[in-house]
Amino acid sequence: LASIRKKTSSGPLILYAIRLAVRIEGFLKFALKICKPGEPRPRGLESLDNMKVLGSMKKIRNMLDSQAIPTLEYWVDPSRNKDVDVACLVHAHLLYLFKNYTYEELDYRAVSVLLSSQVYLTINHRFSNKVYDDLQDSSDPSKPPPSIQIAQSEVFDIIQNHRYNILKFIKDHPEEGDDAMEAVERIATGTGTREKGTSELAKRHWQSIGHPTCYGRFVPDTEDEKLRDGTYRVPKEGQSYEEWMLYVTTKSVGIEVNVQLSDFTLQNHKMVLLDEHIVEDPDFQHVRKTALRDATDLACAEVMHTTNRYWWRLVGRRYDVQSWAPDARNHFDIKEAIDQKFTRKFPNSLRHGEKWISDIMANKLPLILPGVTLHMLPTDQSDEPYTTLAGWIENAKSDSLSTHTLKEVVIWQHPPAIMIYNVKEYGRRHLRVLEYTSDMSLCLHEVSGDPYPDRVAGILALSAGIPMTTLSPEPSLLITRALNSELGTQTLLPSRFLAGRLPTALVEKYTFWQSEDDNIIGYENMPIEVDDDDDDIVGDSKQADDLPSTRLKITLARGSRYDKSGFCNSTAEALVQRIPVLSSSQETEKRDSNRPVLTLLNILCAPPSSLLKRVGLLLSRLDNLSHVLAWSKQDVKSAHSAASIDLIELPRVNLSFIAKTVTTVDGRTEHRLYSNDYDGLYISTSTESREIAESLLGTISHFIVLQNADNDLFVLIPGCALPRRLHVDGTHLSVQVILDRRNQEWIDNIGEVRCYLYPVHNSRSFLTTPSLASSMYLMVMYFITGAYRDVFKMVESCVSEELSLEEQQIFNQLEFLGNDYHPDAHACRLKLSVVTIGLGGDAMRCPWSVAEEMEQYVKKHPYVSSACRLSTEEEMLLLGLCKPQIGSRLSLALINRQAFVGAVTSLSSLPPDKSLSVKLGMEKPPIITNFDGTDDSTIFNNPKKTMISSKLFGAAYSRPEEENVAYGGLRALEFINSALNSGIEVASAKYGFPLIYDLLTSTVAFKLHPNDRTHNWGRLLFRLLPPADFMSQSAEMSVLRIMSENPVVASHPNVPKFHIDSGMTKLKGVFSGKDAVSRLLADLAAFFAKDGIRKLVATPVFHPESPYRNTMVLDRPESYSQHRLWVVPRISDYSESKFNLDVQNCASVNIPVKQLYAFASKPLAPIKIENYISYLSRSQLQLPAVSGAVPFDLGSERAVQTHCSQATINRISTDILKYANKTNADMVPTMIGFTPAEINSFHRSPAALNKAVAQLGKLTKALNAAMEFDRKSLWNLMNRALAIATSDERSDTPNAGGPTGECNFLRFRLGQCSEREPTAWFELLVASILSTTAEHDIRSLNPYMSTTAYKTVNSLTIVAMLTSIRIGQTHRALTSLSKLILLLRRVKTSNDPKEEKRVCQEIKLQASKVATDVDCERHFMKTNPSNPNCIEFDPRFLVFEFTYSLMLRKSQVILVNKFMNALKDDRSMCHQMIMGAGKTTVVTPLLALMLADGKSLVTQVVPHALLEFSRSVMREKFAAVVRKPVFTFTFNRGTPITKDLYLKLCKARDSKAVICATPTSIKSFQLKLVEMLRHLEEMKTGGRRRKQEEGGFLSAFSLSRIARRFKDSSVIEELRVNPEDVYYCVEILKLFRTGVLLLDEVDLILHPLKSELNWPIGQKNAIDFSSSKKLGIGLRWGIQWHLIDAIFYATERKMSVDFKDSAEAKHILDSIASVIQSGVANKYMQQTPHLVLLNRNFYHRELKQLMARWQLLYLRNKRLPAVDDKHLISYMTNGPSDTRAASAVSVALDDEYMKMLNLSYELLKNFLPHIISKIDRVNYGLLSKGDLKQALETDPNISLTRRLAAIPFVGKDVPSRASQFSHPDIVIGLTIMAYRYEG
Repeated sequence: LASIRKKTSSGPLILYAIRLAVRIEGFLKFALKICKPGEPRPRGLESLDNMKVLGSMKKIRNMLDSQAIPTLEYWVDPSRNKDVDVACLVHAHLLYLFKNYTYEELDYRAVSVLLSSQVYLTINHRFSNKVYDDLQDSSDPSKPPPSIQIAQSEVFDIIQNHRYNILKFIKDHPEEGDDAMEAVERIATGTGTREKGTSELAKRHWQSIGHPTCYGRFVPDTEDEKLRDGTYRVPKEGQSYEEWMLYVTTKSVGIEVNVQLSDFTLQNHKMVLLDEHIVEDPDFQHVRKTALRDATDLACAEVMHTTNRYWWRLVGRRYDVQSWAPDARNHFDIKEAIDQKFTRKFPNSLRHGEKWISDIMANKLPLILPGVTLHMLPTDQSDEPYTTLAGWIENAKSDSLSTHTLKEVVIWQHPPAIMIYNVKEYGRRHLRVLEYTSDMSLCLHEVSGDPYPDRVAGILALSAGIPMTTLSPEPSLLITRALNSELGTQTLLPSRFLAGRLPTALVEKYTFWQSEDDNIIGYENMPIEVDDDDDDIVGDSKQADDLPSTRLKITLARGSRYDKSGFCNSTAEALVQRIPVLSSSQETEKRDSNRPVLTLLNILCAPPSSLLKRVGLLLSRLDNLSHVLAWSKQDVKSAHSAASIDLIELPRVNLSFIAKTVTTVDGRTEHRLYSNDYDGLYISTSTESREIAESLLGTISHFIVLQNADNDLFVLIPGCALPRRLHVDGTHLSVQVILDRRNQEWIDNIGEVRCYLYPVHNSRSFLTTPSLASSMYLMVMYFITGAYRDVFKMVESCVSEELSLEEQQIFNQLEFLGNDYHPDAHACRLKLSVVTIGLGGDAMRCPWSVAEEMEQYVKKHPYVSSACRLSTEEEMLLLGLCKPQIGSRLSLALINRQAFVGAVTSLSSLPPDKSLSVKLGMEKPPIITNFDGTDDSTIFNNPKKTMISSKLFGAAYSRPEEENVAYGGLRALEFINSALNSGIEVASAKYGFPLIYDLLTSTVAFKLHPNDRTHNWGRLLFRLLPPADFMSQSAEMSVLRIMSENPVVASHPNVPKFHIDSGMTKLKGVFSGKDAVSRLLADLAAFFAKDGIRKLVATPVFHPESPYRNTMVLDRPESYSQHRLWVVPRISDYSESKFNLDVQNCASVNIPVKQLYAFASKPLAPIKIENYISYLSRSQLQLPAVSGAVPFDLGSERAVQTHCSQATINRISTDILKYANKTNADMVPTMIGFTPAEINSFHRSPAALNKAVAQLGKLTKALNAAMEFDRKSLWNLMNRALAIATSDERSDTPNAGGPTGECNFLRFRLGQCSEREPTAWFELLVASILSTTAEHDIRSLNPYMSTTAYKTVNSLTIVAMLTSIRIGQTHRALTSLSKLILLLRRVKTSNDPKEEKRVCQEIKLQASKVATDVDCERHFMKTNPSNPNCIEFDPRFLVFEFTYSLMLRKSQVILVNKFMNALKDDRSMCHQMIMGAGKTTVVTPLLALMLADGKSLVTQVVPHALLEFSRSVMREKFAAVVRKPVFTFTFNRGTPITKDLYLKLCKARDSKAVICATPTSIKSFQLKLVEMLRHLEEMKTGGRRRKQEEGGFLSAFSLSRIARRFKDSSVIEELRVNPEDVYYCVEILKLFRTGVLLLDEVDLILHPLKSELNWPIGQKNAIDFSSSKKLGIGLRWGIQWHLIDAIFYATERKMSVDFKDSAEAKHILDSIASVIQSGVANKYMQQTPHLVLLNRNFYHRELKQLMARWQLLYLRNKRLPAVDDKHLISYMTNGPSDTRAASAVSVALDDEYMKMLNLSYELLKNFLPHIISKIDRVNYGLLSKGDLKQALETDPNISLTRRLAAIPFVGKDVPSRASQFSHPDIVIGLTIMAYRYEG
């Protein structure tokens, strides 16, 4: 069946063979018919043997009956095949099979097939008018012609020839005729198969209608008696001819099979295929996929046809479809179309409490519904959660009668939102379709279209949709069904009419049908899945119906408004319940009692302060409310009943929360929402936790905070929201984030886990990113929101050379941020380019030009935030990547920058008394006129030298109105904007000399801000004059310069003012020298001539132009205050291994000394541990002493006597004795009051129990107090460390440098505020203690920090870290303590002994854990013996503890130190650790932190199964504080060794990265080097490769496609080796040799058998004896096939080799089968799952001799020379050990026959018993399609042998990843077995 669908060769070939066989049969029948004995025969048939022809004809018919018919009926089974085209094809061939039948040969099968197939074809096949024949189309039977592959005329001929015989058969055999008619109905309606008994309904008797004109029209006995006897055709009295004709042709007959016409009809309507337009309707398509099992072509019959409606019934499916014509009425003219209760015009007559409606709609209505008049209900809407308004919007002019569209506007009160619906006619019902929402996050439906920001009632939100859309009348399709009497008639309710009424998550999951009582039932969509590996359809009706499912029942409670007009204006409230059912069958409802009934809670309608509303709005941060479902388990009776929140689901983000009531230790009851996806985490509702998260995430808002029992906080961000930044245009930056939650491609690439969980560090100062995808998503979100500092910090941990689909799509979002021109954005993009250089491939190819970004960075470098600056090394690397485009040169800015940065880099090596000159290239400088380059004293020397233009335009000057300029605001801004746009010129009537003078003298009081000085505005406009004005020497310019530079003179009370002339005197004065400007200048000359005034005039300072320099001189910085733009807040390395904490320095900042010593030993010592914990020996704990003797004795064993065994036994004895001594001497910390004896007395002694409870209460109180103190201390310590580091708390002496020094300090502080100067953050301070140059790294950030202050910062930082770690320890102790208290509450005197013992045991274990948590000790800190005031430790241990809020165990510290000491001694070291000891999560990352120092390459090697886990652990550990990239080294034989690979590894070493690899990759690299060296050696020595023979033995054959693939795969492509590649290969090997290798699971990695990797090198040669000129090809396969066939004969009782006619072969096989059966009976063999040899002795004793006899038949068949059988059998069983047999065969046989005999001996002795002892799909097997698909994803170059031959399996149905069987005969034998078992 699959072959027909997929058009492969087998299906059409089978059909072709059937047609050919039928035609041959027909020819033979014809030949027999005309070749009668004694009569002349036609030419060509004279010698026809009738008996042989008859025998051949019987064989053909037997083959067709036994093979062809069952195959075709299997294909056409409706439960298996849903393709109508395939069914038509098969039915045509079923019909064709009986083409040659005569009446005498007819039986039930023939008649039922002939009838059902012709009826099926009549209904479902669209016969064409083209005439064709299958043999005429193509000579290739694998390419069938179109359609049914049988000529239509031939089909009609068959039907016509058999019609009379069928009618006669039904008449003569009524019982079989009835069965045939029932089969026709089943086939025609698709409700069953042709076979009898496949229907549960009772069989009916069918008879032809008893009327002469109706013979052949068969109806069942369920029809009316008058119908069956034909009397219905007799006209009734008074009945007209028209009425009679209508009755007898349309309404009389129900079900009818018309043999004459090959029709199956319903109510006299002929069955036809449903119209294609109906099938293509979206609503019908949905029903077809969800309810009709994805049926293709559907048969239907017409029920009724009226003017506006066509009504069809889908035959056999109980579905009806009604096609309605467009409604021609104009609803605007119909009064009832709009709800008549909407009588109040909006916004008239609003009550005081209804003001919220106008607040929301007043400003929005003209924008979203212009010109629409809305009406609302007259009732008070003040306290309603929402209100509804309605009104008509005019349609665009068209030919339609509909002139308006009815709009319904729903306004929500809390929070404010607007939804707009169109009222749409559907099947003459009027339903609502959501068109617009003002807030996507609050709407229950996600309106199509891109969202855009908008404000409603002042709240910014994302809107979607178009509110002004209109509707035109269009046809509609109504779908109804009647599955059973209980459900009645149901009508499909399309999802678009529920949009906005129900959450989209439910609308998409269910298909809704409305019952006759108006209630709605939603049936869960159960899609049909097709399995490509099988011919059958998985998920057919029976299988799908058995799946558990749910129903959504919507019960409507009708309101008081019941509309009978037909326009659906009734009101109702809905109760939505989810009902669990056992079966997804839509006909029945079997409730599942194991799952609760859930009631949906309406978040939007909940009161504003209710818990439901608050929780719903909180979760709307994760997803829109359309995908937030709140459920209650309570029995809710109505929509207004009280209900609890029991379950919340967010299906799109794959999250759910369940409500739990938790009793705390102090007896309080808390109601929490626990996550079902993240164990132990619940939603945190505290304001403090929210504020902490907001401080870390900035303006990112789509998150919630989770916490656990330890009070650890976690930030949960949905990853399925595609983030975008909203841009107004390319120049205006915006941090408005758009979250596209509907992008299905984005969601699909994420997978099942669609949220990112970020743990908040215990210090609350940073987040941890647990995966690469989570790091990249957070980085992109920071980038979008403009948090560039956080982006820059995260970049280094967001790098990988290979990205998953999820990671790649996140990275691709950076492309959409390319138009962010913020200086820091350029820096972040360049930083990303730096860390991705050398990765190779296209995974992280940055989508921007490095040269363009670098040029922008250089231009904006002074404005780049200090935290985002690139280091000089990074700049030089990037500048080296900047390449000019073809035909152009690199920009001068980049050339100069490269020279400048190179000089800055070398300053550190410059001698103190030397300087460095840098020559820079220069462009031609622009010509700029210097405003201050001239001095103008014309007003003093020649006051009459004036400008005519100023006089002319000065006469037209009029002062601006005071109200326009004096009070600021918009008018003043418009005035100055107009002046700037018009241009400031002396010769300007409005903005010329008079205006500037008035501003300078404050005559015009212009202000933008109340504190503005008008004189400053005059100076500003004066400097905007064009050079032609200010370069001319004139009295006007002289005056303006003096007034501009001398504000004292300009504000003098006697300074002359500009007096404006009026009327005609303006122009007259210009020509007479008495104009306003001339008078002013004369007055000013006199004014300046006064002695007192002249003294006030200061001489203007001459400012010459700065010369252009092409050389810069750089000096070596002598202090941290120099070269501040090059200060970068970075940590140079992480190599510091020793740190001394100064106790006295800590005491100077009020840190108690006792606290420090407690931190160094037992951190919780300040709570006085001795009051709660005692230390007991094993005897005190009622435990026996551990024996030091070896518990077993192997002395009698022979294997123990060797030297190695004795050494092992001695080591075991020593270890056991050492362990015993240590364990017996240990004192175990035990809770006071919780000794074993005391715990056992709890059930009998209330006093002991009360004492224990009181003791725990005290401990709880002490721990809580300690934690509260630590919380406050941590906050103070962190803040003070940062305050000193940033000079918020000054560590220098104020005013020590005088006023200049203080100004410099204030300048530095201002620079910090503007981010020009670097400021430290706590993570940086923590990481700095790992640096060998820590003081330089931190003090360079703050030049005012002294050495003492730096030491204080370090002390505060370290104590803060220790305090944070202790908080985590206290949390863990309190959690354990709370569990212990809860266990004590279970102690009851009524407990039975078993329960009592179990509770006591749990208490002992939990009390031991509490004691261990409280008594936990730090093992890497110690007091320096030479200096008691110093606490010495390795800072790397402390940073690791702080970062992950844990305390290192003693064994972990010792082990890490051992490894480091071994490395110092240049020794390898191996250590065994038990599971749970922290091997992967603690020891390995800690070693990577210590070893990845930028000097050596650190590589972690793990088995392939652990690669992803180990890589994710590394990324999580190095995603905060200490950030390191984590790369993967993937290598196989096909991987080229290039320079890029070498540079990638060098980059990993230099960037202190960690490389993760599998042992296969490392070994493959080494083997690659060996292969390349071998090739070079062959080339050097002149060795010639043997050329592959062209053709060989295969050339004589026409090879199949598979054989050609085998042949092609046998040719190895010659390896091409470039000496440069060998060089890089050697260099990479040096990197590995000088690096460090961390091997995890070393026992597996270095196992000589499990991890061995072999590569075949050189020419592929055929295995010996695979072919022979004498014996043929495939001998090694043929020999084994023959042998193995005997094994299969024992179970199948048939052979596949050519010895079927041999009695001897039959006898031998029967003997073998008998022996096998006896072996099964005696359990020497097993039959499950197939024959498996269990005892080889049984094989050699019983089976081997018989198998040799069987093999002898094969040898004789190959024409073995004459040798006695006994010698041959003896040689095959005993081999050369039988000298007589060996001598006989060696003499008689040549080499080829001898090889065949030797191979038979080896097969019988070794290989055959080995092969039959293995289990298929457990020890070996073939790759299935699914296995092969998965393997190809991992390795696209998988070998053909592995694809087609048997391979090893590592478990049931689990093939090995890369292994193959090495011995060719094992491969051949197991492959034969696998194909015979698996097919």
